[in-house]
Amino acid sequence: MKVKIMKKEFNIILIILIVATILTSFIIFQIIDNKNRQIAAVETILVQEATSHFENVVMTRQWNAQFGGVYVKKNDSIEPNPYLIDNHTYSKDNELLIKINPAWMTRQISEISNKQRNFYFKITSLNPINPNNKADKFEEEALHFFENNKSTKFYYTTDTNKDLFNFMGSLTVTKACLKCHAEQGYTDGDIRGGIRLSIPIKSHNAKINQIKKNALSSIFLVVATAIFVTLVLVKFMLVNLKKQKEIEQLNENLEKRVKEEINKNQEKEKLLSQQSKMAALGEMMSNIAHQWRQPLSAITSATSGMQLQKEMDTLTDSDFDRTTEQIIEHANYMSQTIDDFRTFFQKDKEAEVFTLHDLIANNISLIQTSLSSKDISLQIDEIDKNITLRGFSSELVQALLNILNNAKDQLLLNGNKTRYIHIANQMQGNEVVVTISDTAGGIPEDIIEKVFEPYFTTKHQSQGTGIGLYMVAEIIRKHFKGSIKVYNHEILVNKKKHLGACFEIRLPMENDNLNYLV
Repeated sequence: MKVKIMKKEFNIILIILIVATILTSFIIFQIIDNKNRQIAAVETILVQEATSHFENVVMTRQWNAQFGGVYVKKNDSIEPNPYLIDNHTYSKDNELLIKINPAWMTRQISEISNKQRNFYFKITSLNPINPNNKADKFEEEALHFFENNKSTKFYYTTDTNKDLFNFMGSLTVTKACLKCHAEQGYTDGDIRGGIRLSIPIKSHNAKINQIKKNALSSIFLVVATAIFVTLVLVKFMLVNLKKQKEIEQLNENLEKRVKEEINKNQEKEKLLSQQSKMAALGEMMSNIAHQWRQPLSAITSATSGMQLQKEMDTLTDSDFDRTTEQIIEHANYMSQTIDDFRTFFQKDKEAEVFTLHDLIANNISLIQTSLSSKDISLQIDEIDKNITLRGFSSELVQALLNILNNAKDQLLLNGNKTRYIHIANQMQGNEVVVTISDTAGGIPEDIIEKVFEPYFTTKHQSQGTGIGLYMVAEIIRKHFKGSIKVYNHEILVNKKKHLGACFEIRLPMENDNLNYLV
């Protein structure tokens, strides 16, 4: 017997560890994927910045070319282009006018830019007229690439040794260019050369490093939380199994301790209720993963986005306040999920007065995400906020979730494409009637009367223990002095009738004269 219990403990702990590892790995994968997308976005900004500068220069050249060049008065900062045949003329007043063609204009702009701005700018060619425009190693590599890939306009790479982002945009020969370059053998449509931009990337690298740091912090938070939750669940399981072990020891000496077992009958029912909750452990952990995935991703994105705005000096007070409010909202949502999860498993010590509206509104979220992930639609009719009940609220939550999980399992088994669960309520005298209906095809008539019997199940042994609906009946009948029954009926969904089961629960309204089990 001891070997059997120890093996059971080991298997349950192993299952918890496997599920926790899978869920943690999935969330970490989402964080890493989000990190990679943010890094790609930073790199895209570099390309867009370089492309914008390139397009501005190209448009300037096109403006110049459409006039066949422009003339400016000579001054100390500009001399005639020695590589241009008709590089100057004289005005009527005999003033020297220097001809500025597109290439000479680009050269002048690049020299000004290289002195005044934080990035390097140059016009270049494999066959330059001006030796100063001779291509370096990167530029030659880019120009050869353009010659072999004429449909591709841009070429870029990162020089990690110099912390530079090197960008090259190709320049295509047009008819206006042939006046100067036809003698070099160029024809309309050839690649004449390119414009090179080199942008320092220290600030961009800082942003990328911050994104990586944020991702690492998120991963640490997820791992720490997973370890904490796993330890709590393992401890809970060990405590529960220890109590099961005590029950088995009592059963071995049943004849000698009949009177004692009668007195402890109520305690056994509470332990059985806890066992029923543990049967849903795997699904509850899956629900937590569904609930946490989106807010974790949102928090990471919001934090990284705000950091990026700060680095780019575009973060305003309103942006900061709005992002902080979003982060707090997501964190509160995750905290509420943990509270709901903890409340679901804790024992009630005293009967309490509560409203049916609050109970359903605050606890159905435990299974809502799980249902949605399986394409199951859940409709809850409006509940009167004045309907009050007395009893153990967490036990009633357990009963409702057991019925909903049972309906979910049947909907997934029967293959019906219309997956629908409906919760309705109405007042009848001093009772509230709650009905939970589904479209899972109903329960066979030869077993429908047995579904509330202990250890009766239609599922495979590995999928069910047969205590779920039994505990539902025990909770409703003994702890709430109510009644429960199940029957098959047709439900109308999208103007089509579907056969399903309907669980009808009748609960007395709160009454101080009723005695409840404690």
